[in-house]
Amino acid sequence: MNKVSYIVLFLTICSLASVTFMGCTDKKVIDSGPEYESITEKDQKFGHLDNPEWDPSGNINSQFDYDMNGSILVGVKAILTWTDDHHGSDSQDIYDVFSLTISAGSNSVSKQDGTGRIELKLGVDTAGNSTDENETADQDVPQGIGDAFSVTVACIECGTYDQFPFVGPFISYWDTGNDFSVDIEYDYLEPIVTG
Repeated sequence: MNKVSYIVLFLTICSLASVTFMGCTDKKVIDSGPEYESITEKDQKFGHLDNPEWDPSGNINSQFDYDMNGSILVGVKAILTWTDDHHGSDSQDIYDVFSLTISAGSNSVSKQDGTGRIELKLGVDTAGNSTDENETADQDVPQGIGDAFSVTVACIECGTYDQFPFVGPFISYWDTGNDFSVDIEYDYLEPIVTG
């Protein structure tokens, strides 16, 4: 090969190398967006729910609404407790049944029970969303379950007491309902404002 051939070969290799390196460095630059601070808050609500058999149009459910005001909700935990004030006093041993529901965006979880305690959780992992770091790494905004949520407590049934030893045989007693308390804990990401 002569000198000109070497120069042409050298220039060809350089141009191929520059195209290859340019292709390797041509990555999509993603705006990192705002930084977020993880915050946990707690709240406690009290109330009384009527027996729906006694007065179906009465106060048989309570809903507590929370707005995150631009923050990203990542998890909610609620614990409902109530005392069945007439449990064991009738021959049928009727339990007071309550339900608890947590709703956030299109996600919802609910449970009903007659034991006097219900605990529920709704979060990124329990809402059917991905928790794979590789899937969320290219997103500017962290994953959450919404920017608002509600906790709903409902009285399903309290029972009618109409048998000995509590009352009877000609008198019935309608349980008027029960007091309840619900402890709510929620985690969210709040954008950190800089500058």
